[in-house]
Amino acid sequence: MKKIIGLVFIIFSLNVNAMENKGFFIGFDLGNGEVASDVRSTFSGNIKTTFNVNSYGIKLIGHKYFFSDYIGIREYLSLDYQEMAVSVKGLNNTRLGLLNYGINADILVNFYNTNFLNVGLFAGLGIGGTSIFVNSVAGNDTDLRFNANAKVGLRLNIEQNHGIEFGATIPIVNGKVNEETTSATIGGVTYTDKQELRVKPTYILNLSYIFTF
Repeated sequence: MKKIIGLVFIIFSLNVNAMENKGFFIGFDLGNGEVASDVRSTFSGNIKTTFNVNSYGIKLIGHKYFFSDYIGIREYLSLDYQEMAVSVKGLNNTRLGLLNYGINADILVNFYNTNFLNVGLFAGLGIGGTSIFVNSVAGNDTDLRFNANAKVGLRLNIEQNHGIEFGATIPIVNGKVNEETTSATIGGVTYTDKQELRVKPTYILNLSYIFTF
């Protein structure tokens, strides 16, 4: 019995406190979330609504480094795309595409380490730009906006090379992405209505795969 207990102790000792390796990585993201829109009209006032949106992204290249068994950092370039149809009064079924790109930095905290598996959390910030593609009956337009977001989630690192993560991205910048002006003459008087569309993703929930070289 003592030999069995000793063997189990040795096996356990060999598997715990295995620091996650540093290295370069790439990744792929699939996500789903919510986008809030605010239509501001001279005559109609504000019309607020939300839309469901799918997100597709990649982590182009990144690097992670661990200071200890439990604390590390990573930085990486990201690229993701969301598309949605904004169907509200005054915007003629406008369709939007959002191409986001930026640089990101995360803090990594592992709370369980073995030679096979590392389990932990991540939290970080990203800054960059968003190219906005607008398609409506008034025509097509492209705009560029600054974006910033916060992210947090759970991460698994399997056999040092394969990572699976589930996280939430929360954009923190709101921007005007489209503006239309219409006029009508009634009884010899011309009335002008100005409509602005402001959109902001409320959240995006992501499932990611990461490969470390």
